[in-house]
Amino acid sequence: MNTMLYFVAGAKMLNAAQLAELDLGHALGEKIAQRETMKGPSGVAGVVATAEGPPADQIGYWPDRQRWTKMPGRDGRVWCGWFTDDPPGPADLARPEQIGGYPAELAGPDATAEKWLIPLGRICPTGSAFPTTIRLGPAGEIVHEPMERYSRLCALGDRLWDQVRAGNGMLDEGETIEEMTADEEFQAACNILAVNYRVSPGEVSALGLLTTANINSVLKWFVDLPGFIKLAADAAPKADGSPDGGSDSPAGEPGN
Repeated sequence: MNTMLYFVAGAKMLNAAQLAELDLGHALGEKIAQRETMKGPSGVAGVVATAEGPPADQIGYWPDRQRWTKMPGRDGRVWCGWFTDDPPGPADLARPEQIGGYPAELAGPDATAEKWLIPLGRICPTGSAFPTTIRLGPAGEIVHEPMERYSRLCALGDRLWDQVRAGNGMLDEGETIEEMTADEEFQAACNILAVNYRVSPGEVSALGLLTTANINSVLKWFVDLPGFIKLAADAAPKADGSPDGGSDSPAGEPGN
C-alpha cells in the first residue's frame, strides 16, 4: 500500500477544522480515510489517517511493517509513515493538476530514486508556467496578472533568479542581493515540490528527497536556468562569426 499515512496522537476522528489546525489539509483534503488505534508510534492512542483510497483494514499501526517519523511542530502530536515494502512515490503524492517543468531524479527511502516534476516558476527569458488572470489594462489592452494562489511562488522565482545571477557573476555593476540561508533554500525547495505534490517540509524530510547533491538543481530548474543557458548558447556567434541559430526544441532534461 504505497500511500502516506498520518498518526495524530490523542485524536478520536479528525474533522476539517482539526486538519486545518494541524496543517494536514495539503495531505488529506476533503476525502479522508481514518481509523482509531489504541497505540500509535508515540505510544498512545490516536487516529491513523490517509487520503481516501486504501481499504479500511489496511489503515492502522503495525510497527513491524511500517516506518514512522514525527513531523515538526503540531505540538509533537503528528507523525507520518508508510509501509516499508512500498513507500509512497511521486505518482502516489501527485496533485490532480500539475504545472509543467523539468523531471528531477530525487532521493527517497532506502536509497530509491524516482522522477519528480519541478514546475517552471520562471521561463527564460520572461514568463512563468503558472496560470495567470487575464484582465484589461487602462487602454483596453490584455494584461496577465499572477493568480493570488501563485503570487508568493512568483516572488520566490524572482528571488531565486537573483541568487542564480549572483552565483554566476551576472549581477549588474554595483547591484547586491541578500543571499538565502540554508534554511531558506530548504523551505524554498519544499514549497516548489508542494506545487505538484501533496507534501510539506515534514514529508520531504521524512522521505529524504532533498540532498546536497540535488537541492541546487531543484532551485535552478524552477527558474529555468537550462533555458537561459540554451538561449545564451543560441545567441553566441559561431566560429565563422555568424550567429548560432540553435534549435527550436525546448530545453532537455538537465543533469544534477
